[in-house]
Amino acid sequence: MKSSKHKKEDKLTDLKEFNKEYKYKYIPAEIDLVTNTEWCKKITKSACWRPDIYLDNDKSCGPCNLYAHCECAIKYKKGDKRHKETN
Repeated sequence: MKSSKHKKEDKLTDLKEFNKEYKYKYIPAEIDLVTNTEWCKKITKSACWRPDIYLDNDKSCGPCNLYAHCECAIKYKKGDKRHKETN
């Protein structure tokens, strides 16, 4: 019966062999947030995707191309030139 130390060494050896054989290929996914409204809503729900536009335009989301489907909280901030009224 093998000791736990030998079992760990064997497992480590197996993992090293697997790592040598494994070929990981990263395939980036491109998602167009302008046309894919579902993803636009998911991604912008927690944060502004284009804070540079917001800050460069006197805290207005006006020129942002994601505005139509954006769910960001700053979009609904009072005083925003394109503020949506929420009741």
